[in-house]
Amino acid sequence: MINYLNNNNDIKSDSSILIFAFAGWPDAGQSATNALKTLSENLDAKKFAEIQSEDFFNFSRERPMVYTEDDKRLLKWPSNDFSFVPKIKNNHDLIILNGIEPHLKWNTFGDLIIELSQKFNVELVITLGALLDAIPHTRVPKLTLTSTNDIPDKFTSKQFERASYEGPTGITSILLDKFSKIDISCLSIWAHSPHYLQASPNPILSLALLNKLDSEIGIKSDLTKLNTKAAKFRARLDNAILQDTELKNYVNNLEERYDSSLPTFENTEEDVKLFHDLENFLKKSRSDEENND
Repeated sequence: MINYLNNNNDIKSDSSILIFAFAGWPDAGQSATNALKTLSENLDAKKFAEIQSEDFFNFSRERPMVYTEDDKRLLKWPSNDFSFVPKIKNNHDLIILNGIEPHLKWNTFGDLIIELSQKFNVELVITLGALLDAIPHTRVPKLTLTSTNDIPDKFTSKQFERASYEGPTGITSILLDKFSKIDISCLSIWAHSPHYLQASPNPILSLALLNKLDSEIGIKSDLTKLNTKAAKFRARLDNAILQDTELKNYVNNLEERYDSSLPTFENTEEDVKLFHDLENFLKKSRSDEENND
């Protein structure tokens, strides 16, 4: 159920790093998938394989998309695509899986990824993700790093905390469990997204994830454009909050609680309305900006 593209049959690796992120539950603000999209584009990653979607998705929940390109009507199915970058770190190649969390057959889906990883001699797995948290956007992005076991010294000399989360989980944890059982080291880098920014793509967190990927493992790419996007997003967000006294007070309150590490509080119906108003403002300002470019 993995489709290897005909024009990339010659791709192979003696040692590789696998990085993956999934749209959906583990991708607040589309932070992780947009980070991998940026990384793939900057490193000119070449798609070489894909997991066929038919067995893993409920298409009434994750619908195929129709679009037009060069006057042709095209159909795009939900996809989990693998891309390849040779010799990204010393003699290690890079495999990027930028996908969508499947709805069905998680064990089978995971086994397919294990199969490909063994075929390409993956020695280190890195997962990027993002979760909603009661954290203000005005503070340095909060990142959590955990590992399933010790990372080999040839990748990094740093030690990371072992994952301790307990509760409902996603496809990421299924994969990490499978890799752990075959003694492949796994590192997770997760960004904490302000809970009042649920719908808008968050380039600030995408930038933070890629900077951390560089500082911890040494996987570099040109982040100039992403830096610009992040700065514009922050400016739009600050402008929106300045125009709304209630929202400004809410963020100030959140800052005080975050700085003092007090327990966070439940959102009221009025808070939820504020968040929706903010999202609508950001969408409109982003659309206006794109039309003016």
